[in-house]
Amino acid sequence: MKQELIERIGIDKSILKGFALVSADYELLQKMKGNIRNLDSPATDIKTPIDTAANGTETREIIINDKFYGLLKIKVDCENKHITSSLQLSATNGRNNIQNLSAAEYKERLQNAINHFKEVYRLELDFSGAIISQLELNTTFRLQDDFSKYCKAIKLLMALAANTHYRQQKLDIWLNPTTKTEETFTTSNTSTQLKAYNKGQQLRDIGFSFSDNNILRIEYTLLRVTNKSLRNPYELTDEKLKQHFIKCFQRDVVKPYKHWKKQNKQEVAELLKRYMEQYHYWVSPFIRRCRDENDSRLLIPLLFDVQVVHDILMDLLKGDSHRSRRIKNIMAHFNEESTLEGNIDRAEEILKFATRVAS
Repeated sequence: MKQELIERIGIDKSILKGFALVSADYELLQKMKGNIRNLDSPATDIKTPIDTAANGTETREIIINDKFYGLLKIKVDCENKHITSSLQLSATNGRNNIQNLSAAEYKERLQNAINHFKEVYRLELDFSGAIISQLELNTTFRLQDDFSKYCKAIKLLMALAANTHYRQQKLDIWLNPTTKTEETFTTSNTSTQLKAYNKGQQLRDIGFSFSDNNILRIEYTLLRVTNKSLRNPYELTDEKLKQHFIKCFQRDVVKPYKHWKKQNKQEVAELLKRYMEQYHYWVSPFIRRCRDENDSRLLIPLLFDVQVVHDILMDLLKGDSHRSRRIKNIMAHFNEESTLEGNIDRAEEILKFATRVAS
């Protein structure tokens, strides 16, 4: 049975800061620390260290790694006056996070977290002044075929992103140690991380039973939320989430790909014309040259898809009464280049879906 999935742009993890501690029951927290190893404990860790400065001023920390809502950290002085606070809010209560949250669902989850910390730990928190300091926006969708068929397309799209907005940053590729297949592609700068990965396999890797192997997640982690429209958790809307995601995706992926595709066709056409002029039997030497170039370029190949050669030949042989037959005979030499078939369609399938979910 397929996992149900609403294909949309939404929120996964986030970090909120700037909220206040109104009251705390330190005796209860000390008692709960002693039961932390019990299966029914709501937390995997609770700490309440006290530090004393040289001038005698005491500060107390509350650190709770809650199983359902995430990591809470608060530092206060001896009068419970706020100093620092953060909550790493998870998207689910321990379930798989295949489904992201809408803006309304995110607000509901935040309120549930506030209620949970009050009811379970007797911590009263005031989030009226809280801001979102980190935010993960993503879209997750089903591909038409197995994820492995899309690795060349995803690698190219991510490499182009790394070479444009994420300059000076390399593209990191994670291989599954068991299957040795490429699963995760990541690039980042100081403010943003962009990741594309096999979401089904990622869930299986962390212990969830999940059969689908055609699930792609495209994920932006805003390491610093500088967009003011996304900083206030209570003012988030689905439209704001969509606008930010699609603005970044158009800038990082769609525009670089369209620019590269046009330039790449010109580069391949010039090379092909030279080989047609220099060699009577030019096809095999041309294919070998493309293979060598692809091996040396690794991330951004010379020949991404044999369809490019077909389209160039359609232009070059325009007016030839035997054009269709000649092109068919030439393209037959590319039959062994199966890894170079369908890549353009797969790349553009990803681009079309990712932009469509924003509409």
